[in-house]
Amino acid sequence: MLQLKFRGISLWILLLLAILVLSIFAGTIFSLVKMSKMVSNAQRMEQVVVETIKRPPTPDLHQFSQLLNRSGFDVLKKEHHHEIKLGEMELSRENWIQGHESWVLLPDSYDKTLMSVLLRICEYFVDSGWTIQIEGSSQGYTIGFWGLIPETGHRVLTYFWEIELLNPKNYPLYGQVSPVIAGHKGKMAIIIDDWGYATSAIDPLIAFPLPLTIAVLPHLPVSREVSELAYNAGHAVILHQPMEALDGSLDLGPGGIKVDMDKREAIKVIRDNLASLPVVSGMNNHMGSRVTEDPATMALVLEVLKEQGMFFVDSHTSPKSIAPAVAKQLQIPYSINNLFLDNENDVEKIKEQVRKGIELAKRQGQTVVIGHVRPDTATALWQMLPELIDSGIEFVPITHLLQ
Repeated sequence: MLQLKFRGISLWILLLLAILVLSIFAGTIFSLVKMSKMVSNAQRMEQVVVETIKRPPTPDLHQFSQLLNRSGFDVLKKEHHHEIKLGEMELSRENWIQGHESWVLLPDSYDKTLMSVLLRICEYFVDSGWTIQIEGSSQGYTIGFWGLIPETGHRVLTYFWEIELLNPKNYPLYGQVSPVIAGHKGKMAIIIDDWGYATSAIDPLIAFPLPLTIAVLPHLPVSREVSELAYNAGHAVILHQPMEALDGSLDLGPGGIKVDMDKREAIKVIRDNLASLPVVSGMNNHMGSRVTEDPATMALVLEVLKEQGMFFVDSHTSPKSIAPAVAKQLQIPYSINNLFLDNENDVEKIKEQVRKGIELAKRQGQTVVIGHVRPDTATALWQMLPELIDSGIEFVPITHLLQ
């Protein structure tokens, strides 16, 4: 009897298991059918969306490359993409495509402005029946084109055209998409010394499209003004600290330090110099062949920089400079000048020095060069601009080349 009862229970268990398996199988089939229907519905919805997308007319922009070139602008980069607008209008639920295009231009001189050529372009589109709007930005202009959605007559912004001049702020973005710069053949930091006096070289150098490092002398007529102009333009700014030279007859100008100065006085001078130029992030030496050879004075200078979280660039006015060794000992970021560009104030000779700097960067992987805020230096750099772009060198602020 016990055996028969056990067998009966076993049969019930087997029956329940069979029912459970059938339920799972049926549920799986149902889920697959349901999923298939969902996929089919999604595909049909996608097909409906695609079929109902309207394509408003778009402007032909590429015809203006030659006009810009004749006006003194090379087109360095063109990017475009499209965005589907899904029923965002209050009075209409049409889906339509909005286009976006961005150009980066390289001017052939610092005084080139986009406005005159853009007015000619806008005049062309207005005469062609377009309704347009133009807005200025810190780096260029955006032109919006209004058009009608086909079959509806609803007016929308169908296309945006962003036009920027290459400048230190957008140059890093340009470098990411440029096959020339993206090759990473080396990096170069160009420091321009002796800012603080009024000179005709100020405007072209501040307008220079590649990143520069501007080294400003303290307490001069336009020191504060040019430091802020350069900073706002996207250049790095450092203090060009006057330091005693081996030739003691050389005039240091305001804010200079000497080896035999009282320590507290020297510290106060350096702090005052830094405070007078709030946008600076570091320092290099103006003259300074004697100070950079003196360990005690250099330690004093670098301790002030350390307390303010700044760095030092050795202009290398003396082959016996111990500044890098002291900076390393004090664990302060530093860099060293490799080449002066304009010891000879001649445009062609300055170009030769720049080319030497490029070769150094390619050979060493990076280099630091120093020029001065002079008209011939500005002219040489502007005339070499296409050559600099094509060199494959990435131009960076000095902050990228600290040790």
